[in-house]
Amino acid sequence: MAFPSSTLVKLCHCLEGKAPNESDWMAVLELANNTLTTPCLIDLVERPGRSVPEDVKAFVREIYRRNALRNDRLKAQLEEAVAALNARDVTPVLLKGSAILATAAPERRATRIMADLDILVDPEQAETALQVLADLDYQSHFQAPPGSKKQYSDLK
Repeated sequence: MAFPSSTLVKLCHCLEGKAPNESDWMAVLELANNTLTTPCLIDLVERPGRSVPEDVKAFVREIYRRNALRNDRLKAQLEEAVAALNARDVTPVLLKGSAILATAAPERRATRIMADLDILVDPEQAETALQVLADLDYQSHFQAPPGSKKQYSDLK
């Protein structure tokens, strides 16, 4: 669905912590949901003195709460995987959301919606890393064919 630029501007103002006047909150929330930025609105709804409707506050708080639970589970998975890799002398590089999970303050981890853990290992350690993760019950969903320009594996 296409959104008018005014809705994007309103969402940007919300992300800056400024509640827009007379906003079409349903359109703003729909755009926030489509852009996976809804949990970031927690800063706006938790600041006193902002004119945000109570139902909007309740919705954002619930999305933030659920995202915090998911991200806590992802962080536990990440810690388990990194510890197992390190035990086999594999040092992964944490990419994208994985780096955020590992370094962000607990209250900030929930502002980013994520569904996977991206890690990078030395190509010479790839087979060891895959075996370590298989030992943790990860299963290969896809692996690039040998000799491909890009080598990667998707695990589940």
